[in-house]
Parts: sequence; C-alpha cells; structure tokens
Amino acid sequence: MKLLIVDAMNLIRRIYAAAPEGALQIEATQSRCLSAIARNAEQFATTHAVMVFEQKCQTWRHQMWPDYKLNRPPMPEELHQKLEQVTEYFIANGLPCLDLAGWEADDVIATLADKAAFAGLQVMILSTDKGFCQLVNDRVVVRNHFDRFTYDRLMVEQKFGLDPHQLVDYWALTGDSTNHLPGVA
Repeated sequence: MKLLIVDAMNLIRRIYAAAPEGALQIEATQSRCLSAIARNAEQFATTHAVMVFEQKCQTWRHQMWPDYKLNRPPMPEELHQKLEQVTEYFIANGLPCLDLAGWEADDVIATLADKAAFAGLQVMILSTDKGFCQLVNDRVVVRNHFDRFTYDRLMVEQKFGLDPHQLVDYWALTGDSTNHLPGVA
C-alpha cells in the first residue's frame, strides 16, 4: 500500500499565486491542485491519500520561540476567506482533509508518515518544504511537485551532504531562515 500525504497549504498557496487573478482564481486553484495531486498519485501508484491543513493558531514552537515564522507573508485575504470552500471541494472530490488544533501541518504530516512507514506502507510527502527531508528513509520520500524532483535517501545525501536523520541536528545548529530560527551563535 502507498500513502500520498499532501502538505495542503504548501500546494494551494503556490498554485494560487500562479493562477490568473480574477473572479475564477479560487476555482482555477482548486482544479490545478486536484490535477497536481492526481498526477503525483498516479506516478506513485497511490492507494491512499490525505491532505493535511493547519489552523492558524499558536503552537508549542511559538511558545519556545516567539519570533517563529515572524517574517512569513500572510495568506492572501481572498484565499483565507474561501479556504473552507477549497477544503470542501477536496472532500467532495474524495480527498480526506485533516487538521488538528494546536498542531502544525508539518507535525501531523511527519507523524502520519512515520506511523504509516512503521506499519509497512510506502509514503510520499508532496511538499516543497525541505524540512521533510529529515524523514526520508527506505519507506518515505518527499516530492517537490513544482521542480518535479523526488528526494529519496540518495538525493538527500547528494543535496545536503548528510544522511536524512542528521538534518534535524544540522538545522538546529545552522538555523533556518524560512522559520526565522537563528541557530547556534
């Protein structure tokens, strides 16, 4: 069995930004997202899929580091207002959508990937978030739909010069500008 886990807001926001502005921008975003998911699901021979969203709320990371994600641009207002409609569209098209209050999508995705791999499933995470590369192993890969690139163990080692399990320590030491984390001085 193969599980496709979609980093929902990562995919939606990127496709929304590229969609022509106007009255049909949300509809174009929905259909392009569904097409992207279908292409990747077909390529991976997916048997199961889930889209993971996150609620806009403070998490334990904000409590530990108040500047976490400080400089991230806000979600476009139209997309924010129609996010429930977008979610309903995916559900109506047979894609389960999941979010857990107080948890980031990344945490939920990582937990699902780890537990599914432990249970014997092959897992593909659809996201451009490099942070998921630390999860890569013989059962978990990360697919960047936009660059048409899949990180397996060998690709992670070639890109970062480290084994996937070493990345979390590496980023803790060097910091992560995307999330406004400074690393060790």
